[in-house]
Amino acid sequence: MRRSADRGMRLAVTCAILATAAVAVVVVSSHGDRALRVSLDSGSAWLVSSAVGQAALVDGSSGQLITQVRVADPGSDLSAASTSAQTLVADTSTGTVVRVDSASYEVSKPVRFARPGQRLRVFAGPRRAYVFAEQTGLVTSADSRTLSAGQPQSVVSRIGPGGGVVDATGRLWLVDADSGRIVSLDSAGTGPAVPRTGAVATPAARLLEVGGRAVVIDGDAVRPLHDDGTFGAPTCLAGGARDDTAVLTGSAAASRVYAASGQRGVLLVSDLDSNRCDTAIDLDAAGHTLGEPTEAAGRVFIPDFTTGEVHIADLAHPDTVTHADVLDPDTPFDLVPSGPFVFYNDPASARAGVLSLTGQTIPIQKYNPDRPGDSLFSGGSGGGAEDTQGSGSSGGSGGSGGSGSSGNSSKPTTPPTGTASPRPPTPTVSGTPDRDRSAVQIQTSTNPATAGRPVVLRAIASNGARLVSVRWSFGDDAGTAAGAEVSHTWARPGSYPVTIRAGLASGEQVQVSSTINVVDQAPPTKPDPSRTPPPGTSTGTPPQPDPDPTRTQPQPDQPANPATPTLDVARTSTTSLDVRVRPGTGAGAAVTHYALDASPATGTTVNALGGGAFRVDVTGCDAFTLVGTVSAANGATARSQPHQVAARTDGDCGPPQASLAVTPTSGEAPLTVTAEDTIRYLVDPHLSYRITFGDGSPATAGSPATHTYTAPGTYTVTLTAIRDGSGVTATDTATVTVGAQFKATAGSASVSPGSGTYACPLTLTFTGTVTANGAGTATWAWRNHGPGAQSLTFSGAGTQTVSFTMTVDGAPGETTTNTDEIEIYENGQITFVSPAYRASATITCASPTPPPTTTPSSSGGLGGLGRPGSG
Repeated sequence: MRRSADRGMRLAVTCAILATAAVAVVVVSSHGDRALRVSLDSGSAWLVSSAVGQAALVDGSSGQLITQVRVADPGSDLSAASTSAQTLVADTSTGTVVRVDSASYEVSKPVRFARPGQRLRVFAGPRRAYVFAEQTGLVTSADSRTLSAGQPQSVVSRIGPGGGVVDATGRLWLVDADSGRIVSLDSAGTGPAVPRTGAVATPAARLLEVGGRAVVIDGDAVRPLHDDGTFGAPTCLAGGARDDTAVLTGSAAASRVYAASGQRGVLLVSDLDSNRCDTAIDLDAAGHTLGEPTEAAGRVFIPDFTTGEVHIADLAHPDTVTHADVLDPDTPFDLVPSGPFVFYNDPASARAGVLSLTGQTIPIQKYNPDRPGDSLFSGGSGGGAEDTQGSGSSGGSGGSGGSGSSGNSSKPTTPPTGTASPRPPTPTVSGTPDRDRSAVQIQTSTNPATAGRPVVLRAIASNGARLVSVRWSFGDDAGTAAGAEVSHTWARPGSYPVTIRAGLASGEQVQVSSTINVVDQAPPTKPDPSRTPPPGTSTGTPPQPDPDPTRTQPQPDQPANPATPTLDVARTSTTSLDVRVRPGTGAGAAVTHYALDASPATGTTVNALGGGAFRVDVTGCDAFTLVGTVSAANGATARSQPHQVAARTDGDCGPPQASLAVTPTSGEAPLTVTAEDTIRYLVDPHLSYRITFGDGSPATAGSPATHTYTAPGTYTVTLTAIRDGSGVTATDTATVTVGAQFKATAGSASVSPGSGTYACPLTLTFTGTVTANGAGTATWAWRNHGPGAQSLTFSGAGTQTVSFTMTVDGAPGETTTNTDEIEIYENGQITFVSPAYRASATITCASPTPPPTTTPSSSGGLGGLGRPGSG
């Protein structure tokens, strides 16, 4: 039942992973004992756990727990959303929301948005956050940075699973689950959000964010939403709507929708730009319960709850699928992408880990299951009460239940026993005085420090500043490190300058320095004045037994963990490294085993030579990270600081080649062309391609690619070959000439001679014109009397004259009207005929002319001529 319920719950989750544009992450909880996740764009992620009311920040590069903060009481019902600057955690049990600052880790006081017990959904944008109360259907808009809220608004009656999403502009889109009405809310300032009603879908429709825009999944179609709420042209949905085991998600970077089908055990890809839905990648998981697909670095990660695996599909090589075992079978878990890393998280336990792009895993313990309150960061107000099992460092008055942080102040602080970095109750903050304090300060877990023992260092932003990047140097030969919190071990005593170079969200670069004093043994403990012998007491008196036998007696320091190791890395050739894992020089358990890991492992082979020596053969081009691990006989381990190995730029890893071919290169609109790299058959797994077509359309990833030009013009097609890892590019271009679609029209027509009376038979001559807009062949005909359809060829735009003759032969006095006009045909159909250009002549056939007549004389007969012989 748990797997079934979890799958149903995951269909109700809308999650868009944060990118550099600060797109929101939205996660919806369906029951309290559930860990939720929020990713940042820095290679780290917050893992939010309802069971213990905590959020744990985990670093992907080192696989270490950075910090833990209290956000609610244990057993609360939490949901979370995030931008790059903060994380918002909603607690349904109290109806409140708290804000966790991504730079300072401080937790705000809880702000109430609903009555306790009303289920909340949180949608976060770059400027505004939206909180939706399911029972009332009210949406409240709030400032993401301050949680200053406006008045609740009634915009929909209710939303169903997948019924809400925030696009890249920060606009909230909702589908009314009763009417199917699409509603958007946008607020550019601090005023109330303005609801706008758009198109209407079916009530079962769901929303996804795809490439930064909102789309509607409705039946078998995917419809993009325009800013005014109207639908764009529909595209297909791979798998259709009949597979109720399919879990859908949108790509954050491309116009693609991913569907993980548990019924078929495949990943289905819908490409919205090309309207193609024929890509199916076999995961070998038919009949399994699958979770929400997650995209990172050109790969799609699919959680398999049936086997406890993660299936990793390479979009560039669909036949290659990697399977990574991460948790026990029948375990629901989440996947969280962040930068080049993907985190997995078991919501019901402290188990989590980092997953590389090639399937290697680094297990992480989010908190100590026996004492989940250990090592909680005490900054801010906190969202819940004190954990009576922990150290009581994260109290706050905003939560319900518990006693807050007002416990016995004399109670000693329990040192951390989990995997979190050690943090004393009162860290040392270095920097200038308060009256002239920098925007960034350095906080250390101890100063002075002990040689060979790790020190936790944190960059703290103040005065309203927000950290974007932090780079550390430690004053020794250990190199540099990145991140708001790091751990470092100095091998020898001395005074070391620690410097951070921090980039702020304002664009300012800040450099701050402090000095760490390192001694060769732990500093002596300051004596307790309450135990000072009274005056006159001999200090040579032997120690007496403690009258309280239940009191814990001090034990000698016997370290259980090895000291933090270091790495010596030497490049012996362009394809080989010699690496030695050296035990830490400080106090620690004896080392019995050495290991070296390369991440990502693709393109590298690690060979153990014995005694902590390794040879790394480099066959790939990408940059990678080396981490050494030492183990003691008791099983305890310690890991070195990550060592970055730069991407190769020699040989096959040098600048790529690009050779573009486009077919055809000319034609009339609409013209469909295919562009491809002609040397793509020289297989190089370290190259990727991007093609732009010069008409303002989005770039297409991969080669070959097809595109249709709809407007006449001359366009430049550009192929960019990109060397993965180094980012070095090469380009090639080609020109495409698109002409206007050939079109012919008929001009004026005339007839000669014109109307009148003529002797018949009479020859009439009809004359007309055909005009074309370019080169091509026109099919035309005289409508009434001509010889039928004929072809007329044009070498370019122009006008040609056509004519025909006919004979009129009628009876005398007969009148006939003779009319004609030119028709233009396309594909056998008449496309142009205009009565305005009709020619007409009315002809009357003349009667024949009568012969001339003779008039007789007045005398009649021949009398007037006389007779011969008469007198």
